[in-house]
Amino acid sequence: MHQRTLYLANGGATINGSDRFSGQNQIERTGASSVVIRFHIHPDIDARIINNGISVLLTARDGEAWKFTCVDAGMHLEDSIDFAGAMKKTCQIVLSASVVQAIEIRWVFEQCQPAGHGKSQKEQADSNHSDQELLDVLARNIDK
Repeated sequence: MHQRTLYLANGGATINGSDRFSGQNQIERTGASSVVIRFHIHPDIDARIINNGISVLLTARDGEAWKFTCVDAGMHLEDSIDFAGAMKKTCQIVLSASVVQAIEIRWVFEQCQPAGHGKSQKEQADSNHSDQELLDVLARNIDK
């Protein structure tokens, strides 16, 4: 069984999420050994891996930027297709983990500081949180 929990911070600048997996007997019976979580990205959004592979910087044409971070699973980008209207090439964030090692995968979307407010979006996205700080923030929000 899969359960997703979402937490939207006041002001909407941070979305914390967790995906939990249960049913160990079902997992053993089917022989499943891993899970894959996919986040499909709109074709107008540029996505690139940052922070040594634990984050993805998502940038819109107007300069608005968000950072997606996950330290509980492996992450990479894959090609995808958007079928809304005419088919367009796009990408997706793919998280993968062993069901034996990861029963819960936590992740966060954080809005980056607008351009012209101190650090560039890339600098801010690259330096927002250490791995441990992210885990601490997610744990506090999940325990609420």
